[in-house]
Parts: sequence; C-alpha cells; structure tokens
Amino acid sequence: ASFMTAINIASSMDKAVARKFDATHYDIDIAFSKAYEKLQIEQTIRQVEGIKITETWGNVIATTLTSADTQGRKLRIIAPLIGTALSPSPPITAGRWLKDGDTNAIVMNTALMDTFKIEASIGDTVYLIISGETTSWTLVGTTQEFMNLVAYVPYDTLTGLKGYQSNTVVKVEDRAATDTVTRNLEVHLQDAGYDVY
Repeated sequence: ASFMTAINIASSMDKAVARKFDATHYDIDIAFSKAYEKLQIEQTIRQVEGIKITETWGNVIATTLTSADTQGRKLRIIAPLIGTALSPSPPITAGRWLKDGDTNAIVMNTALMDTFKIEASIGDTVYLIISGETTSWTLVGTTQEFMNLVAYVPYDTLTGLKGYQSNTVVKVEDRAATDTVTRNLEVHLQDAGYDVY
C-alpha cells in the first residue's frame, strides 16, 4: 500500500513547509491501483478503529504534451471533492481554486510548471495525455506548495475518463495514533482484497 502520513509541524520549521501542511486536512493518503466504488471503499476503511473522516477522490498519472506535440514528463493529477472537510486548500498564487461547476479546469503547482517547463498563463489551454488519450484543460489557478508536484482537476471530469484510480484520504481521531492506524489499514485493505500501490 502507498500510505503517506502527514507529520506534525515543529514551530521551527520553514514557513513554506508549514503552509503545505496547513493546506492538508487529512492524515493518511491511500492510493489504489484502480477505481473502486467509493461507498464500498469508505465502508471498508471505517471498519478500522481510529478513523474519524474519510473521502474518496480521483487520481491518475498523466503525461505532459507540449505545443509541438512532444510528450514530456509524468505528473500526478488529483481530483478532490470541493468544499468538504478534507478538501485541500493550497495557497493560490494566481487565478483561483477549483469550484463547483468546473469541467475541464486545472490548477497547477508553480514548482511543477517550472520543473516540467509548462509555459502557460491563467486562461491558457494545457494538454495532458491520460490513459493514451489527449485531453485539454483550462488553467484557472496556480498554487505554491512544498514537495507537492501535482495538479488538481474536477472530480466529476476525471472520474468520467477511463484509466483513473481511486484515492482515499483519511483523518484519524488521534493524530498521535496515525502510524498504528496506517498499519492496521494496510492489513485490513489487503485482507479485503483491495489492490493498492
């Protein structure tokens, strides 16, 4: 299983690092290798002791596509639910965050754009290859996040495409018990037959 556990922020840590964790409202990130029915996933996860809230989002690995039709590098696309208790709230540097009613909107991390040499401004079209298909997205916002080279798109749009995977985030009742809950989740999901990274 691929579990990414949020760590507590020491007061001495860099402000950029602190902002990253301020924008993350969950403790455990579970990446599945394929799409599952969200209610089924969440019912299974809630059987583990110590779970407070769980949400299932969409997730996929995409490939950048330049204006010269040249395939570039792979990046992670996350399709979160919007306006929920666990919805991310990264600092926006330009434009806006995703909102209800968006279809092919995309919000990208400025560090990702710099690293992958994606030259786009707010309102421009960004092309990505997802599951072998070329898709187009309108850049509506940019973020500044530490150690998080990802882009965000609407949940309904991504989950309407083939090849996406389920991604479930979990908030635990007691953050001090996160490691224990994580280990129990890993065993429980594998015993229940879920295919996780």
